[in-house]
Amino acid sequence: MSLREIFTQEEINLYNPAYTGFLFLASLRAYCEVNAQGMHCALPYVVVPMALSPRIADSLPATYRTPIASWVAQQGGELSDFSAMATACIPIVNAATLFMLDRKVIQLTQDAHYLVAQDDLARTSSLFNKSDSMKKALKAANFIGKWFAHSSTVETIYAQLGIRP
Repeated sequence: MSLREIFTQEEINLYNPAYTGFLFLASLRAYCEVNAQGMHCALPYVVVPMALSPRIADSLPATYRTPIASWVAQQGGELSDFSAMATACIPIVNAATLFMLDRKVIQLTQDAHYLVAQDDLARTSSLFNKSDSMKKALKAANFIGKWFAHSSTVETIYAQLGIRP
């Protein structure tokens, strides 16, 4: 599935590396507050598409204590295309990750975990307050980071969401 099958050209333009990188950074900050080891390098490929999807962002559980498997079961078939969406978003996530690495905002450890390298950036940008969808995506990214940090392994998260690495 290509990006154009899922997103409009406007959405593709919106999902530029700075915007999606900021969402990744927000989730990474939330993740690292719980797990100082950092976020496994495979998780941004799930976090970013989930945060970008209004349908998913609107249906996230009220608390991070909700098991991912329970939440997935409650969604019924709503997540049936998530694997394809995550696959289509790989170029977006790659660009966001490189953008953040190049600017030394994040770093990749030898154990393949991302850490926040530079925490000078604001936690939220005024730009996010101008758009409800951007505000919702940022809130979702924060929540997903914390939720995944409290979850089990990356392999389990992928399996529960129906994604094959």
